[in-house]
Amino acid sequence: MNNQPLCRLVTILTSLDLFATCDPTMATYSPADFEDSPFNYEQRVRVHLYSREGFLLGTILGTLAAREPKVNVARDPEGAPQYKTLYWVKDLEGYERPHEDLPETMEPVSEGWFAEQDIEPIDERLPPHITFN
Repeated sequence: MNNQPLCRLVTILTSLDLFATCDPTMATYSPADFEDSPFNYEQRVRVHLYSREGFLLGTILGTLAAREPKVNVARDPEGAPQYKTLYWVKDLEGYERPHEDLPETMEPVSEGWFAEQDIEPIDERLPPHITFN
């Protein structure tokens, strides 16, 4: 089992004071992660990306690979932990981030952790880019 992506994410978010702890042993990257999930292992999904202010920035596509419930992602104004369920999404399409070493250059990202509320299943029976609310 490779937990490096989770630890890397937790390290980044911890430096931003968004995570309190790291327990990279929870996700199994298998169907077992999805036993009580509204999604399925290796299900194709859309991930909606939002700014910190809540504006929709865009949508990317990917495949679910792992699920991590009850991750401490922030603290409320009183200091109590806030929890979210995160999903490891692989085979991302359409996701780029600023390159670490080259200013004004974007680099593709092929996988990452995303919150459950930002994920929408893709109905494979519909033509691409068609959704029903």
